[in-house]
Amino acid sequence: MSNDDELLRLWRLQTKANMLVSDGKREAKPLLDFLQEYISPAPKWRRKDGIIYLSLESDGTTGSQWIPRLESMGFGISSYAKEVLSSADFKPTRGRKFEVAILPGELFGTFDRLTNNIRSKAKGLRFVAQNAETACLLREKFSNEEIAKMGISRIVSMHKPIKDLSGVENLLVVDSDNDPFDLSADERAPGLPWLIEAGFMFEVPHKVATRPFIG
Repeated sequence: MSNDDELLRLWRLQTKANMLVSDGKREAKPLLDFLQEYISPAPKWRRKDGIIYLSLESDGTTGSQWIPRLESMGFGISSYAKEVLSSADFKPTRGRKFEVAILPGELFGTFDRLTNNIRSKAKGLRFVAQNAETACLLREKFSNEEIAKMGISRIVSMHKPIKDLSGVENLLVVDSDNDPFDLSADERAPGLPWLIEAGFMFEVPHKVATRPFIG
């Protein structure tokens, strides 16, 4: 890891610690617990039958609030992603625990890696379209290096598409190597396949998630 990467991690650590304090967690234990988790973290994700599973929890952050929150941690956000985040159709929740599944692009043939086919496969697995906020929660929780270790370079959030200011429907995308944007939006046209390096994120309903994974 380069010195620049280490400095970025320290900056994100300081930002997160400041957020804990500003949220009213002024006691020593919550901050110490966070620092211990940061130093010796538990596994954040697992892989089963080629599918990646992980857990996220919402905290009520609105789309417009996510913009400065992520940017303060050093993440770049594209202009189209900002339009999606600022949309009235971006509906935040608070205290909701999501278990999500990511279908790597390698599970699909080159010409089968279409949005409709991917949603159809997810439906067959009883996965559902998740809240758009999960893209932001995942972006905050996972570094680009951690996403790369999953064997993918971008994670497409398969939520209900949200229109940008031009009326074009977009999906939020977490990018690990698309400098300068770490969170972008994609209007993938019907019939245009996604690249194999992508992963496609859905929610696993609680009645389907027989093995909860807390990460």
